Amino acid sequence: MGSEPPKTSGKRRRLPALLVGYFSGLALILGAYTAGDLNLLGDLSQAPYLILGLLAGGLLLTIPPVLVRGRGWPFLALWTLVGALLATVAGWWNFTMPTTTNPELVARGLLSTGPVMVLPALVDILDSTRGTPLFSTPRRLWMSSFLGSWVMVLVSTILYLAQNYAYFPLTLLAFEGAGAVLVVLFWRASRRTPPDAPDEKEDTRPVAVPHAKGSGGAVPLLLAFLLVVQPMIAVGAVLSSPTSGATPDHPLPWAAAPITPIHHVVMIMAENHAFDTVFGVYPSDPTTAAGGIAHNLSAPINLLSRPGLLSGLSPLPNDTFTLGSPIEGYSAYHLDVDGGKMDGFRANSGAASMTYLTASQMAPEWDWAEQYGIGDNYFASMLTETNPNRLYTLCGFSPVINDYGPPPMVPSDQCIFNELANAGVSYGYYLQDPSAGIGTLGYLTGVTPQSPWVQTYSDFFSQLSGGTLPAVSWMEPVDGGVGANYDQQPDTLEGTMWLLRVVDSVMASPEWNSTAIFVTYDEGGGFYDHVAPPTVDGEQLGERVPFLVISPYAKEDYVSHTLMNHDSQIAFVEYNWGLPALNSFVSHSGLPLDLFDFNQTPRAPVELTAAEGFPVPAGIPFAYPPSGLTSMASLFPQPFQIPLDELPYAHHGETNATLADGAGGLYVTSNFGVTDPAESPYLLFAILGGESAAIAVASRLSRQL
Repeated sequence: MGSEPPKTSGKRRRLPALLVGYFSGLALILGAYTAGDLNLLGDLSQAPYLILGLLAGGLLLTIPPVLVRGRGWPFLALWTLVGALLATVAGWWNFTMPTTTNPELVARGLLSTGPVMVLPALVDILDSTRGTPLFSTPRRLWMSSFLGSWVMVLVSTILYLAQNYAYFPLTLLAFEGAGAVLVVLFWRASRRTPPDAPDEKEDTRPVAVPHAKGSGGAVPLLLAFLLVVQPMIAVGAVLSSPTSGATPDHPLPWAAAPITPIHHVVMIMAENHAFDTVFGVYPSDPTTAAGGIAHNLSAPINLLSRPGLLSGLSPLPNDTFTLGSPIEGYSAYHLDVDGGKMDGFRANSGAASMTYLTASQMAPEWDWAEQYGIGDNYFASMLTETNPNRLYTLCGFSPVINDYGPPPMVPSDQCIFNELANAGVSYGYYLQDPSAGIGTLGYLTGVTPQSPWVQTYSDFFSQLSGGTLPAVSWMEPVDGGVGANYDQQPDTLEGTMWLLRVVDSVMASPEWNSTAIFVTYDEGGGFYDHVAPPTVDGEQLGERVPFLVISPYAKEDYVSHTLMNHDSQIAFVEYNWGLPALNSFVSHSGLPLDLFDFNQTPRAPVELTAAEGFPVPAGIPFAYPPSGLTSMASLFPQPFQIPLDELPYAHHGETNATLADGAGGLYVTSNFGVTDPAESPYLLFAILGGESAAIAVASRLSRQL
């Protein structure tokens, strides 16, 4: 026999309606997170397609179960299985085939929202609660669920962007906490016999309420879980991170000795330029006029060797230093490369990708290439965006495929800092202001802005002038609160001014005679390059990017054809100090040894000074833009330091040398990322299940009052 619950006002209907909308939205977002949808996003232009897929899931996937709600547990089990299957298919698709077109991104997002199909279980629980008949029509139920999903998707997207694509699980924990509050409010409300008059605008219907005996201690236990355990999990996730393999704060007192005259390596990595973007027409830029000097320089493999390619590209005009912004990301870059055909840039990264620079914008970089060495077979370590490639420069691998996270984190004992510290080789990582953000270092466990080797630009310059520069330095034009000021994308001039100040400071310091400066770019940024990236150690390399070596031991006017990538810099550090290769990938990365002549007398610095017309700032930060500067074409080329016909070496060369050729072994034999248990999607789903169980128990208890 059934009983008819009292009719209730619209006001008393709001809480269960809110529960339906909130938990359907939370289930949808958790499904998308678990399936790895966020991992696919490389560019904001792709986000609307994923959002469209998520909203489509909230709109469509709730219709079938809503239409047959109330027909018993077999139907609920069926929709639960179907929803889990859809989310599993999305996760498998995202993991095995992460390259996606925009229409596919819509479909992947739709499939990943399968968990919203369990909504009828929650509705049946609420429908059976005394005094809270929920909806008279499936349409009202469906609209409540869809609106809740819509709001949750938009709010989650805003928070995800605000967090710079990091720590999204903490956002979900906060959502779970809000859900816990809703459950408690519902439980309290369901215990009261509603005094309100019937709401004539809503039809109510009799609901069979089965007799139940005794609530036991289930509700208090579940409420304790929601109000005590869950906040503890959230606080623990905020205040702690995986501590496996924390990096030592200071190198050991003994130190490995370098085997070359290089006692200091300074690594500089700017943003988003392909090799053909910077050196595509080096050194025969028609805007230069220098009495034939440029025509005698060594030319790398670039667009000049494929003149037919130039007809599809455009130079940046002489009076501007600002590039466009191609579409970025793992998917876009793989579609650009098109399996090595290199013909997908315009269609996938957009018209802005078909641009190259000249001496008008790149005269300082071209002058360094002339006076020192350049690599034309140097590639990003991974065919994707910034953070994965920067992680390769620190750890020899990346647990992420796009600019998202952390989590996952990288145990610090898998990274070069730990190896250097254990060998007693000093190091420093320099940002403008670490307290404003440490960027890629945030992926490493145990590393904080307060780590003593995470320092400022001021520290770098004072250590240079004082002769106390560490053996290995990362001088970063990104992160630390600088925004896009110094990274050369999209404004090339401000980043070049920063580079001029840094390189000039090294040359003017007592450390110059024992220093090598490596200058490169983290990834191609979607800009066109005509050379197909190869593989190293079975891994697909990223796009070809510029690589400069500036050192008193660097060969003048030298072009290296050695196959290299970002981890070649780590390999050189380990070679120079006699350390094992960080991991297998590093061991197979080509060493930049042919760019050096360690037998020559250290060369005096070739300073590019403000007196010569170069926009060298007096310090960092500096006033920008410089007054009246529209082109730097007249600053290239510079007079040779050594006449070309007197150089004791060839102008081109390569080597096959790698650390795998030696017997040093590997420092890390297995790489893996880690995620704090409190940030695991599976734990988040378990909490969601606990909240649903609390609703069920509260509903059961209310029927006994």
